[in-house]
Amino acid sequence: MIRYKPIIVLLLIIICLPISLMPATASSTIDAPHLSLYDFLNITGLDFESYHNMMASASASGRYPHFLEGNRQRYEAFRARNPEIPFAAVIAYVNVNADLGFYRHIEPVRDPYEIHALVNKNFGLPSGFQPSDFVDIGTGHLMRAEAAEHFRKMSAEIRDAGLRVQVIVTFRSYQTQAGTHGRGVSRFGQASADRQFARPGHSEHQLGLAVDILQRSGFEFMTQARFQNTREYAWLLENGHRFGFILRYPNEYRHIHGYIYEPWHWRFVGVDVATAMHHEGIALLEEFYGRYLDSRIFNRVLKDLMGKTYPRIFGMDVFYDGQALSFDVPPRAINNRIVVPLRAIFEALGATVRWDAATQTVTASTDDTVVVMTIGCTFPTVNGQIVEIDLPGVVVNGRTLAPLRFVAEAFGRTVDWDAHARTASLAAS
Repeated sequence: MIRYKPIIVLLLIIICLPISLMPATASSTIDAPHLSLYDFLNITGLDFESYHNMMASASASGRYPHFLEGNRQRYEAFRARNPEIPFAAVIAYVNVNADLGFYRHIEPVRDPYEIHALVNKNFGLPSGFQPSDFVDIGTGHLMRAEAAEHFRKMSAEIRDAGLRVQVIVTFRSYQTQAGTHGRGVSRFGQASADRQFARPGHSEHQLGLAVDILQRSGFEFMTQARFQNTREYAWLLENGHRFGFILRYPNEYRHIHGYIYEPWHWRFVGVDVATAMHHEGIALLEEFYGRYLDSRIFNRVLKDLMGKTYPRIFGMDVFYDGQALSFDVPPRAINNRIVVPLRAIFEALGATVRWDAATQTVTASTDDTVVVMTIGCTFPTVNGQIVEIDLPGVVVNGRTLAPLRFVAEAFGRTVDWDAHARTASLAAS
């Protein structure tokens, strides 16, 4: 597994939701059969890093936003067979049918044009699928445009590091894959061929997003088995995510992905996804997809963010002098910070609130305190003094949420957080 590195500090991109994307419209979107990541982020007003950190934070606290009620029995059965796998990963694997065996329950790939599309032994592509945006990566091999651009940049850095690689395969059509797999069956038998070659429709090469790479030394090429011992391979493990590439079939997860160890096979999934996988230490696209990218998860999370159906996945209670405060958008934790609707908490603390739409600035004042916050800015002022905060406001359902502790302390209150009960209590300092 890729070594864990701490999550970088979250910087939210504030996207104000227009009236057309308020709850009534969002409700109809929830019922869409395959809500895409990009549609989901647009509706919620989150960027990908914000969404990922919010979900990871919930799982770390023992709450699983990717838990789908219809899969409950399968989760328990798979967990019983694999007690060494953390429950959050168990949920993810079952969500992508990893518990059903290889080629036994095949579903169509949700959207073959998504950069992070999951193609494996349980999700297949139609025979006629072939991307239309192919470009030459500079070696005579074709990849989709976005993947090709990032591969060229990665190749340049590899050369600058004094290393050399050779591209062996990129795009491979359904028909070509059928021939490759068929020859493998003739030579090795069905079971062995299935471990070495994808069946037609189940190869990432058909997506135009996969590349097989070996080391180049003069005119001699390293064998595939030896590539894992090269400096080039070590460089890719350490740096591939910066260009959106992941090692797709690591050795220790053969029971999940179903192939032999392929240190030469690298898959483009986009810089955001690859970087998040690297930082969180998630080695398999199956796990990451089943945690964060399945459209059913978007639907569930969207309902929770709207305060419907699952209001306690991310939500929590806030008390002031022993009385529970009421919010039309539930408070929640983002990047280990409690955020609450700004106007509601200001008014609960007895402040008068004034909103300047032109400058996107809110001013809250009492007899002795004036707080000024500009949306998207991490430098609000308290009585004219700049105070740096590490999390600006985030717009959810047309409400601006801001860090509770900053707001409370600005008005002379303390905050006591009970992680077990998921409650925050405010009191006079």
